[in-house]
Amino acid sequence: MVDLTVFSEREIGNRERLEDYAVNEYIETPAGLKLQLAIACDGAGGGEVGERAARLTARSVIEHIEISTERNIPRLLIDAITDANEVVFGELRGSGTSTIAMIAVDVNDPSATYGRMFIASVGDSFICLMRDNQLIRLNIDHTLANEYIYAGQMSVAADNR
Repeated sequence: MVDLTVFSEREIGNRERLEDYAVNEYIETPAGLKLQLAIACDGAGGGEVGERAARLTARSVIEHIEISTERNIPRLLIDAITDANEVVFGELRGSGTSTIAMIAVDVNDPSATYGRMFIASVGDSFICLMRDNQLIRLNIDHTLANEYIYAGQMSVAADNR
């Protein structure tokens, strides 16, 4: 098995409540996948609702992966996030939401010495890789401004005002 180190840090600063949740977990799925997950969720909605949305998102993703028979990892991650979205919306009735940044490492991939990493994200939480003391961002923000940029309706320079 691959030896991975996962770390998360929470800094509440001047806030009364921190509406986020981070978890890392090793899961062997019914389909035989062996995955090391690192998940960070940033809740929104104010007070307890945002914190609950973040926790619900992460826990729902993990629960979905734990029982899934899907062998295609990208499809597994998409289905898990879709399921979590339905759970959060169903339980909180739209009063709370959460972003998610998730890394899943297939520790049994025979073609990769340290496992093969897959990422999935929704929202504006960064996923970065540190290589040679440099941080490399692996995902993009899912924002209205980026939607306009990718549709060719706005330039990157206009977004950097």
